[in-house]
Amino acid sequence: MRTFFTAIALASLVLTGACSNQPDHGKLLKTATAGAKGKIKLRRNAEAAAPATPDLAKMVGESLARTSKPLTLIVIENRNGIAVLTQIESNKSYRTYASADRRSVTMTHGVITATRGLGADLMSAGIAGSLPAVRARQSGATSRTLRFLDGENQTVATTYSCNAKAGGSLQIRMGEVNSPARTVVETCSASSTSFENTYQVSPSGHVLQSRQWLGPQNGYVVTQALRL
Repeated sequence: MRTFFTAIALASLVLTGACSNQPDHGKLLKTATAGAKGKIKLRRNAEAAAPATPDLAKMVGESLARTSKPLTLIVIENRNGIAVLTQIESNKSYRTYASADRRSVTMTHGVITATRGLGADLMSAGIAGSLPAVRARQSGATSRTLRFLDGENQTVATTYSCNAKAGGSLQIRMGEVNSPARTVVETCSASSTSFENTYQVSPSGHVLQSRQWLGPQNGYVVTQALRL
């Protein structure tokens, strides 16, 4: 029974043909799941619903062939959802990626700052206290503010105290991405809520692959850059 993470890792082998580098691909997504230990686990039905490796490889390959625009792969863990999103807008370092039905994710340097069309959307994220450490691949105290709509359609902001910890290095190969990266795990908490974001960050400070928390309803998503 494959998890989404295993399916993506195996698809990267199919797409690149880099069989001799299989240990690196195992690390690629195992490190992304490590932050969930003891907190959130994939449900059994999510594991069962994960697409077969050839299907995922086909989806990614067809997406790359269809457009020359930047692409990112998104997995929404608790919805059994997986899709390739295409960049539709850019504003300085901010890039918005969307599906055909205009469900979208906005990122800066690969860190998610907003979503639309997912339900219980992340309206915006203040990450000025977090992004520098993540991009520099450094350990230290960080913070972030996440804003969601409440039941009365009012924006509620919560500021989380966080700690970033730099980890080991690995090679990320999937789609047209082939780059060394270093792991940064950011542990955050506020009141009774806590979560861990895991990033694989390139030497240039771009998050190539990650597992990020999008709130209590959407939970964690995995992102994988396919073309920058």
